[in-house]
Amino acid sequence: MHLVRFVRSNRVISIFGEKFAVPGEAVYQYIKATINVKEQKLLLFLNGKVIDKREYRYNRNREN
Repeated sequence: MHLVRFVRSNRVISIFGEKFAVPGEAVYQYIKATINVKEQKLLLFLNGKVIDKREYRYNRNREN
């Protein structure tokens, strides 16, 4: 699953209601967030380069 988010000066993006801190190099830029559901990973890309990678437990049964 791919998402695009704009990073503001607070360096925080929201993905499905969850907040994630983003490296400073991405401030005032659009990043691509890729959720690999099978591997339970979240990858953040800036200009095609991975700038952050972390575990992401996707729960499709989660209530909003």
